[in-house]
Amino acid sequence: MTSKVMTKHNQAYVWVWLPDKDDPLVAGVLVRQGQQLVFNYGRSYLVGPANLLKPA
Repeated sequence: MTSKVMTKHNQAYVWVWLPDKDDPLVAGVLVRQGQQLVFNYGRSYLVGPANLLKPA
C-alpha cells in the first residue's frame, strides 16, 4: 500500500555554502507559479557574495 502526500509545497529556499565559510547563505527562493518555477535572489546574495569571500 502506498500513501499519498496531501500537502503542497509552493516554495523552496536555495542555500549555498561559500568556500572558507562556516555558515550557508540564502541564495534565493524558488516559488511555484502555476506550471512554472520562478527563482528570486535573496537580498544577502545580491549584496555581493564576492564580498563574503574576502578574508576577514
